[in-house]
Amino acid sequence: MSIPGTPPNICVIEGFFGHAWSWRDRREYAPFLRDSEYRCYIYAPKDDPFIRKRWREDWPSETATEIEKLIDVYHREGLKIGVGLSPYEVYLNYDEAAREQLRVKIAALNAVGPDVLCILFDDMRGDVPDLARLQTEITHQIAEISTADRIIMCARNRRLAERRLRV
Repeated sequence: MSIPGTPPNICVIEGFFGHAWSWRDRREYAPFLRDSEYRCYIYAPKDDPFIRKRWREDWPSETATEIEKLIDVYHREGLKIGVGLSPYEVYLNYDEAAREQLRVKIAALNAVGPDVLCILFDDMRGDVPDLARLQTEITHQIAEISTADRIIMCARNRRLAERRLRV
């Protein structure tokens, strides 16, 4: 709910397949968002393997530097900025090793300092028993250790996936 007379809290998520934006384009997008009364930007391009299939690995130093620059630019424009993490197939074997890898990844993201952390399970398999409970457990673990101001979770709906498979 917003306060009357204040603009809504609208964000843009760069979370699509296809040609990704350049770092320059991402930085130059900040004034446009500010002028359009948007409040934040979420970095979650599908072509960044270090927030998707290779999430257990650190970003290369050049990428981490670009993310830090991006955060600085958005903050100078008075905008929040976030990162979308798709911990690829972590729920298939959510054992202590996976939990530790997740703790390490969240600590690395904390070091970069996003205001928002999105946990994105939406484009993953939906045929896992008790999937919603497991995604919730993973998200709660992340929320306990993340320094982000806001956590957003996008879940995969098992029943919806099952219906799609039958069609």
